[in-house]
Amino acid sequence: MQYRLIAHKLRVQRGPGNEDYNPTRPRVKGGGAFLDSDEKPTLVEFDAKCQVDVADLLKMGAIVEYKAPAKRKRGGK
Repeated sequence: MQYRLIAHKLRVQRGPGNEDYNPTRPRVKGGGAFLDSDEKPTLVEFDAKCQVDVADLLKMGAIVEYKAPAKRKRGGK
């Protein structure tokens, strides 16, 4: 499942011998506004090696469930 990243960045451990997963939202240089948007959000996905409690991240507001917008049909109908 994909989630939208709300926090500036996360650090997720992936167990011994695996690199950590460090998703980060793009930001204006100097710590200004975030460059992602509702139309182009920063998405994260956790694999089986990720040692993370997704329910806690959702509760804290660090991530939210992401549902892709419905695709528009051609022809205007």
